[in-house]
Order: sequence, then structure tokens, then C-alpha cells
Amino acid sequence: MKWGTDQWEGFTDYDGTGFYHELMRQIFPLPQFELEVSYFPWKRSLKHLTQEEIDMTGGMPKNNAFYQSDKPVLSEKILLVSRETLDRGDIQQMLGAYRAGYDDVIFYVALPNSASGIEVKSVEQGLALLRQGKVDFYVDTEILINRVFSEGIRNGEFQSAEVGDFELFWSFARNSKGKALKRHFDAQVALLNQQGTIPALYQKYAIAMPY
Repeated sequence: MKWGTDQWEGFTDYDGTGFYHELMRQIFPLPQFELEVSYFPWKRSLKHLTQEEIDMTGGMPKNNAFYQSDKPVLSEKILLVSRETLDRGDIQQMLGAYRAGYDDVIFYVALPNSASGIEVKSVEQGLALLRQGKVDFYVDTEILINRVFSEGIRNGEFQSAEVGDFELFWSFARNSKGKALKRHFDAQVALLNQQGTIPALYQKYAIAMPY
């Protein structure tokens, strides 16, 4: 089975470590499943899933384009980080930044369509541009913001504000194989929750259980 994903530090690292990698090894264990992982920019992963060239991809907001897990895998706050406190009305006159491919999943989920933003390759690049004054704010999930911006927020260099939230569901190709994988995923999640395996995994990565 083929899993297409973006690289997401702490979740889908290139070396096979991270929360999502461990979660998938629990849900789709060897030798019953042979999992082939391919890394793509996020929007290309969605394109491959739509074209049924891969079998599944990571967390997505609820939609009808794919089969999706019954329970969310993440419940996330969306934070806006800036060098000074911004009023909501100020944002439309300023330039923001977001991770490449996450404009319609994160940036415009939290901000009006009239907001202006540019893509960056990583959270670290967003931090650098903000420090250099090349952008006025950066928008991302709370987990990633806290990992990269936490020191700057603590010492007052940056201000953070919650601007939205969303739930993410594991997503599968909309075909018979995807439907079968979704059924297996949901059954394994229920079993591993009862056994305490999944709660322990969330605790290991300091991620709040989404249900």
C-alpha cells in the first residue's frame, strides 16, 4: 500500500521517525501490510490521492473527496505570530506567510480571502522572514508554532494569537481498496485505544488526544 505525505517535522520525518510514522506502524503492521512511503509537496499528495496513484495521505479537514477516518487524528488550533499585537482589521493591509501548500488548509481557513500571504518552505523560513521584517505575520498550527517560536514568544520577541481551529482526518483514495483500508484503520484505532497503545503514543509526542 502507498502512503503519500509531505515532510512534517515530528510527524513524518524523512528518517521514518515521528508521530504519524509510529501511528501507521501500529495500525498497518508488518507482515500483514507493506507500507511504501513517498514524500511529496502537500498539494501533490492530494493530486496523487485524487488520481488514485497512492492509497492514503495524512490528516485533512473533513471533505467528500476521499474516504476518511471516523475519528480525527489531530485537533489543531491555528495561531498567528507577529512581532507586535495585531488587530484583525490590520491583517488585510499586511503581508503574511504560510507553509507551501497550506494556503487553503490553514491560511485561508483562519483568515479572510482578502488577506495576502506568501509561501515558505518551512516554519524556520517563516521565522527568519518575520525576524527580518520581510513579512508581518506567520500562520501555522499550534504544534509547529510552539516548536519553532516558543522561545521568541516567551521572551516577548513575538506575539501569538489563536485565529482558528480544525480537525484532521486520515484520508484514503475513493475506491474499493481505499474503502477497505479505511475500515481497517477505524477498527484498529478502536482496538488500540482500548489497549492504551494510541493514548500512550499521543502522550509520548505531547499531542492532545482529539477525541
